[in-house]
Amino acid sequence: MKKILIFRAVKVVIEKAKELGYITVVIDKDNELGGKELADYYKCISFEDLDGCLAYAKEMQIDGVVSASEFSVITAGYIATNMNLPGISYETAMLCKNKYEMCKVLEEKNVNAIPQFFKVMNVDELESIKEKLKFPVIVKPNEGIGSEGVTKAENVEELRDKTIFAQENAPTQNNTTLIQTFISGQEYGVESFVYDGTVYVLGIMKKLMTPPPYYSELGHCSPSGLDEQLENRVKELVTNTIKALGINIGPVNIDLIITKNNELYIIDIGARIGGNSIASHIIPATSGIDHIANTIKVAMDEPVVIGSIKNTAVASIILTLTPGRVKSLPDFTKYYDESTVSIACKLKEDDEILEYKTCANVYGNIILRGSNLDNLIEKALYLKERIDSEIIRY
Repeated sequence: MKKILIFRAVKVVIEKAKELGYITVVIDKDNELGGKELADYYKCISFEDLDGCLAYAKEMQIDGVVSASEFSVITAGYIATNMNLPGISYETAMLCKNKYEMCKVLEEKNVNAIPQFFKVMNVDELESIKEKLKFPVIVKPNEGIGSEGVTKAENVEELRDKTIFAQENAPTQNNTTLIQTFISGQEYGVESFVYDGTVYVLGIMKKLMTPPPYYSELGHCSPSGLDEQLENRVKELVTNTIKALGINIGPVNIDLIITKNNELYIIDIGARIGGNSIASHIIPATSGIDHIANTIKVAMDEPVVIGSIKNTAVASIILTLTPGRVKSLPDFTKYYDESTVSIACKLKEDDEILEYKTCANVYGNIILRGSNLDNLIEKALYLKERIDSEIIRY
């Protein structure tokens, strides 16, 4: 049997790989994730230890590699390149983790460009760019993930504090900060898949977002609600962006903003499957395509069939919950009916619920499918409030 290396002990990915008949080899830097018990082989190694991960991959004689985490995209590319396995190259992976370099490439290739973007290593470097900036600006870690460390600065006085905040909340040891023009508009998530030279846009999802200052996801809705012409422009931009960055295989997760004047701006790109159940539940529910299975198959050099892409209405709402310590949880099965795709909650008794600010405070979500998107959103929000009220706290 073939062996697949999976970065991050993500249960749905491990289960799907085993369902497809592969031996699962899992590397994670966190021993606390429960998915590791499902793996045939498991080892705790830091994703930053590229040579350590490569040595283990060679020892296990793996046949393919999949990244189920933004933090392991570079490591997966490093192993794919060094072992001559299907996957994006190490060079492309490095580019896709560096937001500033991605902006430069897209500008150079006339694909899509935020009006202004600068990087600084420390607050002292702000002196050299402050006269050039047009406010407001968005300030974020250059190698960040989700909304961690992301804030908005309205003026030079705020910019210093926001830059320090971005550096202190960077999820990696790289403290480089990216400063960009703040784009006002509606945010969308786009999940795509690259196979045999073709970019397939599997889903365009309207995002529900928190108000400032955190700009965090609250949920996703599909169909997007965009008219055909605008949706086609999104697909064209996404396709050109993926090709410009050299992503030639596998899943791609992109965030973009559409302004009130229908201008399109790419704001984030991940060369991996989308999180918050996008790849595992939302895309299969709305498109009819098993995105996780295809991601695994293409990594194992197996044929992939995309087929026709459906457009079923799906609403996803993140469980943003009242802070407190969990005394007991309700029976989640009582919330299920014919519209339920999934209700996921990773809390357990005695866990501390923190105020929702970033993806680090996501405790689960509700995903519903049906014929009327507005009704699904209303119902999902109602269920979230009901669940929140029925969690007993100390």
